[in-house]
Amino acid sequence: MNFIIFISGIILAYAGSLIGAIIAHNSKRELKQGERYFIGLQKAVLVLFLLTPLMFSMQYGLLLLALLLIMAIFIISKPDLYAYVLFAIILPYSAVDPLFFATMCFLAFLYGLPSQALKPEKKTALQGVIRAAKEHAPFAATAIILGIVFSVLSIAP
Repeated sequence: MNFIIFISGIILAYAGSLIGAIIAHNSKRELKQGERYFIGLQKAVLVLFLLTPLMFSMQYGLLLLALLLIMAIFIISKPDLYAYVLFAIILPYSAVDPLFFATMCFLAFLYGLPSQALKPEKKTALQGVIRAAKEHAPFAATAIILGIVFSVLSIAP
């Protein structure tokens, strides 16, 4: 996969949390009423994110299933932190197949919207976006570094 497309996909995947921070700032009253729907969306997207690698990559299906089950246990305790660790691991792996990569980036984007929208808002939208960027920059950087390592060493399937 082209490196520019890969970087763009990672940036767009993590942009969901930035947009979620803007949503949290601009729709304070509506978020209280829609909180249960955002939580439902977040859980549904996470389940899809955990199951999608099995549909695209049956070659390493058992290995991925074991990794995903371990991550699912951790995600129950701290959903946001471990979900983004999972994104950082799976996104570079999925770059082998463009459709798989686009699907995983879209699911990561959708997960980020409610993830940041449900967090307490800051005084300005810019402060919320900066907070979201600080929280997720290490995961985006990890995904990019793993993508480079996978492409150089050709260890992705």
